[in-house]
Amino acid sequence: MKAILYPSLMQLLIHAPAVLVYLVGGVLALICWRRCPLRSILSLSGCAFLLVLTVVQPFINNYILHARAEFGWSAQRIGHEFAIVGVAMSFAFAVGLALLVAAAFVRGQSQRQAPQQSI
Repeated sequence: MKAILYPSLMQLLIHAPAVLVYLVGGVLALICWRRCPLRSILSLSGCAFLLVLTVVQPFINNYILHARAEFGWSAQRIGHEFAIVGVAMSFAFAVGLALLVAAAFVRGQSQRQAPQQSI
């Protein structure tokens, strides 16, 4: 377990700026919840999803690296596993980014309504 934990935490340290942005984005989404609930739920979902992916990915990668010794996987098998995880993570990150883009462009409730002119 230590063989996976320490390298994963070191890799996670590299992603600290992104983790900080996801956390701040989540807090801002919670702050704006009453004003723009739909945008907030999309933002919070996107930030939370990206945060989980960013935290989990180093552990998955290190598990695959250590599986070679533990299960006797060949280099070809490890390459295949990394390819599968890479493609899956790429699609998952795209989903998280799509949630953030949707939050930016979804039509929210406007606080001010234009005054109606009567003729």
